[in-house]
Amino acid sequence: MLSVMQTELLKIKRQKMVLGICGILILFWAGLTFWTYNIPRTDSQMDNFADFYTRYGSYLSILLAFIIGLLFIKSYSGEYRNDTLKELLQVPISMNIVFASKVLFVLILAMVIMALNCILVLLGAFICSFPDITLSNTIDLVREFFLIGFLFPFALFPVFLAAVISKGNTIFSSTFNFAYIISGMAGLEPFAGIHPISSLFSLLFNKQIAFGVDFREQLIYAGNIFLVAVFIGIIVAFYYSLNREN
Repeated sequence: MLSVMQTELLKIKRQKMVLGICGILILFWAGLTFWTYNIPRTDSQMDNFADFYTRYGSYLSILLAFIIGLLFIKSYSGEYRNDTLKELLQVPISMNIVFASKVLFVLILAMVIMALNCILVLLGAFICSFPDITLSNTIDLVREFFLIGFLFPFALFPVFLAAVISKGNTIFSSTFNFAYIISGMAGLEPFAGIHPISSLFSLLFNKQIAFGVDFREQLIYAGNIFLVAVFIGIIVAFYYSLNREN
């Protein structure tokens, strides 16, 4: 698996998509920082550092969901499009290892993206001159952002399944990725505990949503995310076994 991961890192270094993602994230940071800096603090919902990084994280999560899904789709479908899957299977590496390495790859990228955004948020907070930037708040920021980066790939396992089933068909999997994320955000309250994206947003940003979320519900939402991921992992393994037999 390590060799596959190294190959993935080498591939992404040569792709323009990385520059596009960095550009989007920087523009997002610049826009939110500029807005926060120019709106009077009494009129802004982000009147302290904790509010700033919490709302920044909630907005960033929407971008992160699309980015992770597209990165997995591009990485997985690229094996079919570039006809490199046959070479991987001749090593031999099983399709389950290929799938697991792709999931681990996007998980690491999600963590790296959130780590970079921790730095950007701190920079934005200093630009906006928040007086309450402390070590405790900074630790809370890092913990919250790394939790976002860790959980989102698990909430996107249905997208990963769509990419596996559609193989090299990026149009179908990308459309599913968009519809899946939008439906999860649109049905935040009714789908929480059913739809992993709804569960994840309700779990991470329960203080910002209109309906209250108690500890029992948080456990249900966390269970929903991981149970769906495990179930889809089993489906993917079964799918690969059927294809091997055929």
